[in-house]
Amino acid sequence: MYPEISITQDVTIGSYRLFGVLAAGYMSVSVFYVFNRLGIDITKIFLVAIASMILFFIGSRLLFSILYFSMVKESPEMLYSLRLSGFSLHGGLILSGLFFYYISKKMKLNFFQITDRIVPHVGIAIVIMRIGCFLNGCCYGKPTSLPWGAPVAFLSQAHLAQVDSGNLFSILSTSYVHPTQIYEMLAALTAVLISWYIFKNVGIRGVATFVFCFVFSLGRFITFFYRDFPVASEVSNFVRGPVVYGVVMVGSIVGVCILYNRRESQY
Repeated sequence: MYPEISITQDVTIGSYRLFGVLAAGYMSVSVFYVFNRLGIDITKIFLVAIASMILFFIGSRLLFSILYFSMVKESPEMLYSLRLSGFSLHGGLILSGLFFYYISKKMKLNFFQITDRIVPHVGIAIVIMRIGCFLNGCCYGKPTSLPWGAPVAFLSQAHLAQVDSGNLFSILSTSYVHPTQIYEMLAALTAVLISWYIFKNVGIRGVATFVFCFVFSLGRFITFFYRDFPVASEVSNFVRGPVVYGVVMVGSIVGVCILYNRRESQY
C-alpha cells in the first residue's frame, strides 16, 4: 500500500486526500459540462457544483454519524471535522440527489434529464475515490486465502484489526484481505457502462439513473459481506447493508416500473 505519494523530493501528500480531491474536481468539471450542454447560465453552474460538493460531504458525514453513533457521541467534533475521513458514501449520494431534484424544479428542468447524464460521471468519481482508499489501505476487506487477496502492511489499519480479532499469529504476521476497494471500483464501472448504454439506447428518461443506483447498490451490498467493519455494531451493519442498500435497490426497481408504465417522452 502507498498511504503517501511523493509529489517532489520534499513534498508528499496522502493518497486518500489526493484522490479524494481529484474525484471532487472531476465531479465539478462534469457538473459544469452537463449543465453547460443543457444551456444553464455559467454562474448557476458554478453555484450548483459547489453546493453539490458541500452537500455530498454533509450527507456522507451524517450517515456515518448514524452508523457510528456511539463513536460520534464520544467525539462530537467528528461531525464538523474537515478531515477527509468519517464518511459513508451513500449518504452523500442521497443528499446530493435530493439537491439536484430541488434544483431541477427551480430551473424548470426535467430531473432525469440531468441525472441520466451525471450518474456515469458519479461512477467514475467513485472509482477515483476508491483508488485512494486502496492505496491508503482503508475500507479494507476481511482476511482471505483467495489468489487475488491484497497484502496488508504491518501495523496498518487492517493489520491492527486482525490483531484485535484475537488471532495471536497476526501479531507477528499479516493475512491477505479481500480487495473490497477494487470490488467497489468494479461495481461502479459496471453501473457506469450499463447506465450509459441504457441512456443511449432505451430513450426513456430516468431509467439510466435508476439502473445505475440499482447496479451500484447491488455491488456495494455484495461487497458488504466481504468488507471488515471492526468498530461497527450489529445495528450499524444492519442499517448499512439490508436497510440502506435494500431501500435503494427496491426503490430503483419500483422507479423503473413506473417510468415504463408512464412511457416518458424520448430524449
